[in-house]
Amino acid sequence: MLRTFIILSFIFLFSFNTNAQDNSEDLKIYDGLVIEGDTIILYELQAVNIRARYTYEYRKRMRKYNKLVRKVKKVYPYALMLEEKLDSMNFRMDKLASERKRKEFVKTQEKALFKQFEKEIMKLTVSEGLVLVKLIDRQTGDTSYELIKELRGSITAFFWQGIARFFGNDLKAEYDPEEMDQMIEDIVQRIEAGEL
Repeated sequence: MLRTFIILSFIFLFSFNTNAQDNSEDLKIYDGLVIEGDTIILYELQAVNIRARYTYEYRKRMRKYNKLVRKVKKVYPYALMLEEKLDSMNFRMDKLASERKRKEFVKTQEKALFKQFEKEIMKLTVSEGLVLVKLIDRQTGDTSYELIKELRGSITAFFWQGIARFFGNDLKAEYDPEEMDQMIEDIVQRIEAGEL
């Protein structure tokens, strides 16, 4: 009986507005159910999602993913610029008549690119360089080695491949969005969708 009185008192106190003015719009009426003399208020609560605690492995994977996001966001614009520059160069090279003029054109374009991006590219870490090589293959459809070989020749491509291998990179590395580079592909798609 005392419990019923306390519950009814709370219902009464919280159901009515205590202001002197009549605010009938603030009045809330709840459904109730009486069981064995006790009144129980029926109120629908909002859904609550309950998740398991994050494990150490999950946190470790998320740190790795977030690091990769930062790397991709840093080097992806370079891959896009290179793709655009190569399209422009190929269009202009098709109009050049002799092989000599094409080589001169490639050398001038290479010097201009080095001058424009040398400081920024030199600041990249080895792991950012690995991601850039993969993204170049993604954007152009050719590995970095193939691009250098096509534009500057086999000897130059071999030289740069040797330097890349010395620093733990591989210019012949191909982009594999289905298996090895699945996380990079996910990040690039999120960037393109404007999510990142």
